[in-house]
Amino acid sequence: MLSRPLVYTALTRARRHLSVVHAAGPVLARAVKHIGSIPRRTRLASLLTAQLYSPALDRHSLRRLSLATALGEAIRIGQIEVHYQPIVSLRERRIEGVEALARWQHPEYGMMHPDEFIPIAEMGDQIRDLTLCVLNESTQQWEAWRSSGFCTIVSVNLSARVLMDKGFVADVRRILQAHGVPGGNVHFEITESTMLAEPARVIETITELNTLGICFSMDDFGTGFSSLSSLKQLPLASLKIDRSFVSQIPTSERDTSIVRSTINLAHDLGLKVVAEGVEVADSLAMLTRMGCDQAQGFVIAPPAKGSVILNWVRSNGWN
Repeated sequence: MLSRPLVYTALTRARRHLSVVHAAGPVLARAVKHIGSIPRRTRLASLLTAQLYSPALDRHSLRRLSLATALGEAIRIGQIEVHYQPIVSLRERRIEGVEALARWQHPEYGMMHPDEFIPIAEMGDQIRDLTLCVLNESTQQWEAWRSSGFCTIVSVNLSARVLMDKGFVADVRRILQAHGVPGGNVHFEITESTMLAEPARVIETITELNTLGICFSMDDFGTGFSSLSSLKQLPLASLKIDRSFVSQIPTSERDTSIVRSTINLAHDLGLKVVAEGVEVADSLAMLTRMGCDQAQGFVIAPPAKGSVILNWVRSNGWN
């Protein structure tokens, strides 16, 4: 055993990881090898936390390594698909937008949801390319929908790293122009943790994108670090109440109070409210009575390919 701990510092573009190791010989070698497993489990929101390594963290490291290696090529050759989930107006009973959700049609693992590969993209260099891929596919789909008589708003998720990319605004402008999509038909969704990076830079980029007509929504509201501070600082058009609150309102008075208070707060600030993860009719009815503006979830429609969404629009009761 070493008399002093070995201090190992790992640097990445967006974060610094400090690891303290009491070990020597083969044990030290294994410890240093596994230090890399810790940052891979953290996202930008975890900058303020400490995490201890355990063997359980490394359980699926070979799969993750395989995905990290293959993701860049998957983006280039078109394995990334975009599915769309309708966002409906509860007052007017009609579709008002869709959220674009990435899917990876992996040749070995099958259809993969974003929870598995987006954290990998954020830890590497692929998140910018992945975001632009989703935006490009979504604007192409918007163009196809418009030619079929369906015009809507497409919401795309953004990470802090993408917002801090100095070339991102120019990339967005180029994609919108290429497909003839007005900025007002694109919304970007960000989380509260976005403000943990470089708040001034984030606000500057959002303001630049606002000049293109693009609106911003606060996603997963209520689960981050500084909700009220974010609402005060960011030029937002809407906020999305996290599914962890929405799913419990039929049975939880506490969650019902939180959701109702959030709706009232947002309206007082001039923001629309979207409830996400609505999975049962009782939740939908309660949200309508509370005055929630919009909702999305499986009780309305699951995410689907663009052609399926067009058929749904023509046949559902929300049109």
